[in-house]
Amino acid sequence: MSHLKNKSFNSLSGGQKQLVLFARAIAGRSEVMFLDEPASALDLKNQDRVLTLIRSLKEQSDSSIVFTTHQPNHALAVADSTLILKNDLSYVFGKSSEVLNKENLSSLYDVDIRGVKFDIESKQIPSITQIFTTQI
Repeated sequence: MSHLKNKSFNSLSGGQKQLVLFARAIAGRSEVMFLDEPASALDLKNQDRVLTLIRSLKEQSDSSIVFTTHQPNHALAVADSTLILKNDLSYVFGKSSEVLNKENLSSLYDVDIRGVKFDIESKQIPSITQIFTTQI
């Protein structure tokens, strides 16, 4: 981020602004961090960086981190627990690996969602993908 230090905030791209705001939240070192879509407006590499930092903060500190996302894979990657808020004001809350399933997500987004697992370095890595109607 040091390459941005001499630029005004208003001259930054949406992704650069998002990274600056995320860095500011981390620098505050509060006991509870509330992050509103911390990976929005970021390319895939920077999404990975932000999610990796969230996981590191979670594992290396006593801080609690609460974040919103419209990307279920982000919650699946780093969140212990997930709260899904539905349009009818009902909700589902529990362990992320249990709550983020085909039934809950397909119902929430009204699209076909599938859970998949990838074998990476002898670990089963869960993921979620949307089946786009253009693919059928």
